[in-house]
Amino acid sequence: MTDNAGDKAVQKSASMLEKLNLNERSWKFYAAASIPPALVAGLALWYYSSRSSESTKKDDKKKRPRKGKKAKKSKSADDSAEEKSAAASAAASTASLDANLEAPESMTDAQIDALNQEAQAELAQSLKSRGNKFFQAKRYEKAIELYTQALRFAKDPVFYSNRAACYAASSDHEKVIQDCTSALELESRYVKALIRRAQAFESTEKFRDSLYDFTTACILEDFGNNLAATSAERVLKKLAEAEAHERVEKRSPRLPSKSFISGYLNSFRNSGEEAVATDGENLSEADALFNEALSFTALQEYSQAIDSVEKAVAAVEKTDGSDVQRVADIYSLRGMFNFLKSNLDQALEDLNKALVVEPSHVRSYLRKANLFTEKKDLEEVSSLLDQAHKADSENAETFFQQGQVHFLKQEFEAASNDYKRAAELDPDFVYPRIQLGVVQFKVGKIEEAMATFDEAMKKFPTRSDL
Repeated sequence: MTDNAGDKAVQKSASMLEKLNLNERSWKFYAAASIPPALVAGLALWYYSSRSSESTKKDDKKKRPRKGKKAKKSKSADDSAEEKSAAASAAASTASLDANLEAPESMTDAQIDALNQEAQAELAQSLKSRGNKFFQAKRYEKAIELYTQALRFAKDPVFYSNRAACYAASSDHEKVIQDCTSALELESRYVKALIRRAQAFESTEKFRDSLYDFTTACILEDFGNNLAATSAERVLKKLAEAEAHERVEKRSPRLPSKSFISGYLNSFRNSGEEAVATDGENLSEADALFNEALSFTALQEYSQAIDSVEKAVAAVEKTDGSDVQRVADIYSLRGMFNFLKSNLDQALEDLNKALVVEPSHVRSYLRKANLFTEKKDLEEVSSLLDQAHKADSENAETFFQQGQVHFLKQEFEAASNDYKRAAELDPDFVYPRIQLGVVQFKVGKIEEAMATFDEAMKKFPTRSDL
C-alpha cells in the first residue's frame, strides 16, 4: 500500500471514529459493527504496515545494515509475519460483524446507541427481513419478536405495520390498533396502516372509527382503492344498523297508532268480560279498576286504559282473595298492552302470570300466540293454539286465530275451514267472515268471495270495515 493510500485510509477511519466518539480501547469492537469488512481489513493491513515501516526506519538509523542478502532476508521475514497478523485481525473483525448481523437482538441498548445511524438502519432492515420470512411461514410469534427487535434499532412505520399484521393474524385486534396508530403517528398518509386499523376497529365493533379510517384511505387514494371503498360501504351499513338498534333499545315503549290498535283488538270478540258485583257486594278495588280499563279501551283512550290496568295489577298484588279469573284477566290485559308497545319480554311475563293463575285462560293463550307470531316462531304458535283448544274446544276466537296462522303459511284451504268454523260458533263475530272473503278472493273464487262479503254487509250494515 502506498503512503498516499494509507493517508486516505487513515483520514477515512479517523472521520468515522470521530463520528462515533469512541475511546482508544473500544474502537475495534465498534469498528467491526459499523465499518464494512473490506475497509476493516485494509485499515488493519495499513496499521501494521505503518508500524513496521516506522520500526524499520528506527532500526536503520541505529544499525544502518549494509545492503545484502542478510538484510533482505530479515525484511522479508518481518513483512510475512506482519501480513499474517494483519490478515488474522481482519478476519476477527469480519467475524465480529457477521456475528452481530446474525444476532443483533442480543445487543444491549447501550451498544445500539453507540452505532451510527447507517449501521442501526442496516441491522433494523436485517431483522425486518428475517421477520418477513417467519410471517410468510405463519410463525407469527417469532415474526413479532423480530419486528420488535427491529424497532429497537429504528422507529419505522413499516415495522409497526408488519407487527400489526402478525397481531391481526392472531386476532389480537387491540394490539393491531395500537401498532397501526404508532405507524400513523410516524407517517400519517400510510394507507396500509389505515386499512389494517380500520379492519381491527370493525372486528371490535367500533364502526364509527372504522368508517373514518376506511374513508380516509379512500380519499388518500383518490377513491381508487377498491378494498377501502367496499369496506367503507359495508361498515356504513353496520353502523346504521347498530345505531338504529341502540335507538330502539333506548326508546321508551310507546303505543302504535289508534287505528293499528283498533285493528288488533277487532281480531278478538272483546278485550275481556266486565266484573259484576255479586250478592249486593261492592266491586273490589281491582275489579273496579279493571272495568275502568275496559271502558277506556272501548273509547280508544288507550293511555288511560293502561294507567287503570297498572293500578288494577297493583291492587291485585296487595290482596290474596281476588277471583282467579279476574286476576288472570287483569294480567292478560296488561300483557296485551305491553305487546302493543313492543315490550315483548314484559308482555310474556304478564301472560305467563295469567296462565299460572288460571291455566285454562283461553284469551291469554291467544295473546301469547300473537306474541310468538311476531317473533316468527310458528311452531310455538301452533302449540299455544292447541292448548287453547284443549281449554275450550268451542271457542270462536281460537279458530279465527288458527285460521290467521294458516293464512300466513299460505295454507288457504285450512284457513278457509277455520274461518267458517269461527263464524258458525259466533255468528256475531264479523272478522272471520271478512277473512273468509279475503281468502276466497286470494284463491280465485271471486263469486264466492263476493257472496261472502254481501252476506256480511247485510248482517252488519253499520260496520265501516266492510
